[in-house]
Amino acid sequence: MGAAPSMPMCCSSEPALQRDLSVPAFSNIATRPGYRTTIRPTKLSRPLSEIRPQYDVVVIGSGYGGGIAASRFSRAGAKVCVLERGREILTGDFPKTEMDLVKEVQVKLSQSTACGVDGIRNPTALYDLHMHSDQHVLVGCGLGGTSLINANVAVEVDFDLLVKGNPLWPKEYRDGDFNEVFAPYYARARKSLRTQALPDAFSRLTKAERMRQVVPAYEEHEHGKGNKGRVDFFYPPLAVTWAAPVDPGRLATAPLEELDEAFVTPEGIEQRGCTLCGDCCSGCNVGAKNTTQMTYLPDAYQFGAEIFCEAQVSRLERKPEGGWRVHFNGGYAASGAPGPERTVDAKTVVLGAGSLGSTEILARSREHGLDVSDKVGARWSGNGGLVGCSYNNDKPMNSFGLGARGNPSGFVASDWDPRSLPKVAPPPGPCIVSMTKYYDDKQVLKNWAIEDGSSPGSGTNMLKLIFLALSKCKGSLDYSQHGLIKDWHSFKRIFNDEVLGAYSNDAAMRFSACVLGVCHDDVGGDGHRGTLKFDKTLDRIVVDFPGAANTPTVKMLYEKMGLFAKVHKGTFVANPMYLWHPPMPPLTETTKDIISVHPLGGCQMGDDAEHGVVSHEGCVFTGRGAETYPDLLVLDGSAIPESLAVNPYLTICAFAERAVERFVNRKVRAGCPGWRPLGFEPHPSVRSGPVHCVRDIEDLSTAAAASVAAATAATAAAPSVERGGSSGAASAAAAPGSLPALLGAKGPTEERAGRGKRSL
Repeated sequence: MGAAPSMPMCCSSEPALQRDLSVPAFSNIATRPGYRTTIRPTKLSRPLSEIRPQYDVVVIGSGYGGGIAASRFSRAGAKVCVLERGREILTGDFPKTEMDLVKEVQVKLSQSTACGVDGIRNPTALYDLHMHSDQHVLVGCGLGGTSLINANVAVEVDFDLLVKGNPLWPKEYRDGDFNEVFAPYYARARKSLRTQALPDAFSRLTKAERMRQVVPAYEEHEHGKGNKGRVDFFYPPLAVTWAAPVDPGRLATAPLEELDEAFVTPEGIEQRGCTLCGDCCSGCNVGAKNTTQMTYLPDAYQFGAEIFCEAQVSRLERKPEGGWRVHFNGGYAASGAPGPERTVDAKTVVLGAGSLGSTEILARSREHGLDVSDKVGARWSGNGGLVGCSYNNDKPMNSFGLGARGNPSGFVASDWDPRSLPKVAPPPGPCIVSMTKYYDDKQVLKNWAIEDGSSPGSGTNMLKLIFLALSKCKGSLDYSQHGLIKDWHSFKRIFNDEVLGAYSNDAAMRFSACVLGVCHDDVGGDGHRGTLKFDKTLDRIVVDFPGAANTPTVKMLYEKMGLFAKVHKGTFVANPMYLWHPPMPPLTETTKDIISVHPLGGCQMGDDAEHGVVSHEGCVFTGRGAETYPDLLVLDGSAIPESLAVNPYLTICAFAERAVERFVNRKVRAGCPGWRPLGFEPHPSVRSGPVHCVRDIEDLSTAAAASVAAATAATAAAPSVERGGSSGAASAAAAPGSLPALLGAKGPTEERAGRGKRSL
């Protein structure tokens, strides 16, 4: 053995500031003290008993818009409170099995049944399914919102084609320049979410390469219809941490143990690299998915935001002297009914509860007398979001998540390397890895995108039965071609599914692939038909989108998605929601149900109250022309005025980043007490880097326990200091060898330090 490698810079005892996350390579990294590949999650929320009567800003919701507002306003000096209706689910506690998955579903029906049932009351369940006529919606519920269960795809809107000159967008956007209204805010969001496409050094994933093979068929199909656009295949940026941060030039050669190690992020929490398990949409149990729970929210926490879960906001009340009173229910009864009503006051309120949630709160507030635009709920879109499955193809697809079979301890523990994956039974990778997009600058509303997909492993055994049933009835596009049995090989794979299991090498599910698509669903004979209506009987929002599945572009997209199965000699199974309507003819005029995971609109941007609900800055119109409530903002997908035909969350982030920046600038220019210019440096208490370098608070506590005890005893024995000194507690906290001193603290810790910041 040679001399021990020199200690990396991030291991020094200098005062803790942001560190370079890369570390020098050394062969024995896995034997270093403190090295580990699993993370220790950080709890961000407080009990509701600790909520204060008033805050500068109350943020409702914790998805992308809510997370950005909480982070940026906290950084700007405001006292921020975040109210989330769901619970905080820590890494490792997301569903892993079928039973786990079933317990994480809540359902809201558009009308009560004959027995008076209006859904499944499970108010803190992760999956929130809204079942309505024609159009269903699935959103996430929990600290992090839908970012907990989405597919990570971070792509930009086609600005020149869709926004420029479009009267549906407010003047500042339609007449603006991309480099002013979008580009800097896209860049800011990408940096915060640490987005990156599948690295070149990593193996190409089977499901993505199968999608690439279909591109010629897509091109032929479009050109056969006389369309002049182009079809592009690419790997989009994803909000996924692929490996422990190393210099990009070393990614291909760094020791696997180094890529496998957990690390502390600039927001002060632990993460690790993606294990390619495919379970993104049931919540990441590895800690590699860059949700708001892993990015914006811990950043807000570091800067003083107070986060509360299981707080369901019902309405907003304008106070006579200015400001707002937020009415919410704290906790839930065993029956699922909301707990007792409580209130909290705020100078400013931000709605970030999503398209359905924010629209519902504004609509209910209007019922209680709040003046808002009559357009609340109008121009709603499901973003043309469609799901399907190419079932039992003639080639392996490796498309389904691993669930409990996955190993959160990483690649070494799983016995594979992401740079050279095994040829047989490789992991699926993140939910979406590749995108095929059709661009036509002459017929913009015919543009579409299709993506490979992975469903959660915890649901694979249920899905194999659903797909088998649907593939043998008129729920499939090619039923007339294949009938009940295609050939001996396909039958054998179905048999293996049931006998050997869905993950056996020659099973039908291993030869099946999820296919996801988006398009413009709000085009048709009578234009934008989707609306959100407040049902007073149910006391909630319901979706009204007649004939959503029969929009010409939606029918066209299903046809395109079916080409995947045709090329790979499989059976295309449409949205499983067709089970509700046998005999399930997906492309006829009797088609009823589709499901969206990209709800947009309801509080859409506009020039004034006649054309929208909020301004280009997210400020809610009072209902009188262009007058707004400057202290009431909507910063989520409900403000997007139309379908985007791409995954929308990055555009939502850019809109929210721009709005909060402009709000903070107004506060600073006006000299409002407590507000400061918005900065983006990490909190000075954060030490980031590999865990064996940064050694978190638990490890330091063990190392420093004796020193802390000695310093406390010495302080207690010393005479008290009346003037010019610190209290005994502060002196002990800063004593040489004490925990804060080992952490690099320069003085007394903040009020919040006692809550146990992970990386202080």
